Amino acid sequence: MVTWQNAYLIFNVGFMSCIALALVEEAMRSTVIDSRDSAAPTSDVASVVDTSHLDEFVEVQIENIHGFDIPELVQKMPSNSWYKRAFTLEGMQWRFLFECNFVDGRFYATATGKTPREAFVVARTSLEQQIEEWRRTRFNEEAPQPLELVPPAPIENKRVLVIDDDVDLALAMQAALTTAGYHVDIATQHEDLHRKIIFSNVDYILMDWQLNNKVTADTVVQKAIRLIDTFSDLREKFTAHKPRVVTYSVLNRDEITLPPTGDRYFSHVDHWQKPMPFCEVVERAAELLPVH
Repeated sequence: MVTWQNAYLIFNVGFMSCIALALVEEAMRSTVIDSRDSAAPTSDVASVVDTSHLDEFVEVQIENIHGFDIPELVQKMPSNSWYKRAFTLEGMQWRFLFECNFVDGRFYATATGKTPREAFVVARTSLEQQIEEWRRTRFNEEAPQPLELVPPAPIENKRVLVIDDDVDLALAMQAALTTAGYHVDIATQHEDLHRKIIFSNVDYILMDWQLNNKVTADTVVQKAIRLIDTFSDLREKFTAHKPRVVTYSVLNRDEITLPPTGDRYFSHVDHWQKPMPFCEVVERAAELLPVH
């Protein structure tokens, strides 16, 4: 005979089993492990993250990284290897972790960024350096020779403003462009940047797109436009002589848009996608600036 006590016990056991099953399924969705072996193809055990609560932009980034970027990276690694990778969201920062183990060693990198793409790009740079070192050791390949740059002839009175919250990068670019014959100022703080742009009387502006967690280049340019519109002498000055703007970021060119009204006062001539070797940054700047 089934008493009410037995029925209550059966109900509790069933309810707790459902909770345990749900917790197991959630844990499986929180990470991903890939295995790669010479005798078996790579297979996903679980989704990288539970994307049900993510916006479409982030979800597309993660899908593209796992569908295209990681397979391309893995092809450069030893065939008899196995690896794992994972995205996790830590507060407002994304973390990407990648570990590849093989007979003679391993490749490992982890990095954070404001977006999954930014975290992956930083980690990929470290991994590619490790792969390059492994190949030189394994196959006795010579290290690539640094590009020998021939600075252009100095151009008189050409002024450049470098805007970047990375002080080391800003100072390095200032030194390189000064050697190339330009007068270079730098700005590393985002406060009052629009005034710095307006009153520095520069010919070129090299600007990091993401200056901190809240300020982007388009915001700074929009504030500069509002101030220029307020005064007739500034309008005349910037209409007659538009500074050439070069932006750089981990984002693609089609993801970068300056305010449409900025065409009256600024000319957005190029966008560089990071990461880039520093020698390439200097070379592209040396080639670009005299052209325009």
